[in-house]
Amino acid sequence: MENIDPELNFLVVDDSFEARNVITAFLRLKGWHNFEVAENGKQALKLLQRYDRQSKKFDVLIVDWNMPGMSGLDLFKEIREMENYSKTPFIMITADEDMDHVLEASHLGITGYIIKPITAENLFHKIWEILP
Repeated sequence: MENIDPELNFLVVDDSFEARNVITAFLRLKGWHNFEVAENGKQALKLLQRYDRQSKKFDVLIVDWNMPGMSGLDLFKEIREMENYSKTPFIMITADEDMDHVLEASHLGITGYIIKPITAENLFHKIWEILP
């Protein structure tokens, strides 16, 4: 578990400033410093396109389900249509414990699912679980 590449690139998308800070602080705890943050789906898509133009790629996407404008689920669907991101590990985060959401996420191919509040332990466990 501890041998995960320290050069992984993460994209963290959440409309909550606090949630973005908590997630990036947890990533730093494990020595990961390559991440970008976006506060909504539209910003995330712009970052993905910018990375494509620079011939770079995000290795793990961590996205909140409930965001204004574009939900995490809508963002997931858009991302899966992008050639470079059709199989990129995607962790969905939500405060909603509704099992229908979990089943829908699993059915659509979302790689991992975390119910808030996020802890370092459950985030790291999910990252280790989804990486090849």
